[in-house]
Amino acid sequence: MPWNEFRTPLSHWMHNLITLEQWLAATPDHPVYGLPGVNIFTHMQDSLHTVDKGVSPHIEANSLFTLVHYNHQVTGSLEERRLCIWKGIQEEYVSQGIDPKYRISSLSMSNICKSAARSPTAYPELHGVKARQARYLVGPVRALAQRYNTGSLPDTHRLIVLLRLERYHTIIESHGQYLPPEVSTELLQCVHELLLHYTLLARTAMNAGLCLWLVVPKFHFFIIWRGSVGTPTPKWAGRMQTKTLLGALLASQSQWSLGLVPSNWADF
Repeated sequence: MPWNEFRTPLSHWMHNLITLEQWLAATPDHPVYGLPGVNIFTHMQDSLHTVDKGVSPHIEANSLFTLVHYNHQVTGSLEERRLCIWKGIQEEYVSQGIDPKYRISSLSMSNICKSAARSPTAYPELHGVKARQARYLVGPVRALAQRYNTGSLPDTHRLIVLLRLERYHTIIESHGQYLPPEVSTELLQCVHELLLHYTLLARTAMNAGLCLWLVVPKFHFFIIWRGSVGTPTPKWAGRMQTKTLLGALLASQSQWSLGLVPSNWADF
């Protein structure tokens, strides 16, 4: 029931409007709602921008990139490996019963990462894929991550990230915006585990000098690194854009990999 559909008789939402009294009755009994300007719309979930056009394109692109480039179970040239993964996606689309209108029609390496040269500032991210397609690509990519899981730590972390992302969608699509307390707790744990394993993948890639799994919420990444470095402050990370933070971390990764604190870390 799209709220932006104004064509009658398709605009069903117009016939499902609630009164002010009904809206106020639905507001949870919590002191935070006593603050001026705070209401139930202040914290409504926006899965379209935060997930389908947010973390999902990074998770899926990094998963596909590593499945093509670092998957020793598939042999042949880069193009042959790409075709193998693409065939697997098509098989999973059919197996999982995904509507054809939500499927991607092709998969080239430029869809996964813009730069074929893999410059230090280029990182995997889905391109030319719509939000709805990204949503329904999660299941097929998760299935391929299970199929080609060697049991190594990177493969295990990657699979857990995809499983948690898939579970996130299941929870949201089963309950909508307003979750019962026990479901809300499960969702929070699900997101925490996803971010934790994503960050561990980022740290592993950084220590290996690879520009992978590195677009993460900067404060979550900061918390993980603070445990091993101990000197940076949130103030420095707070004034940086994600990509700038990425560049600073990449510039220091060689010293981290040697177990040294980078000389510019005092400025953090």
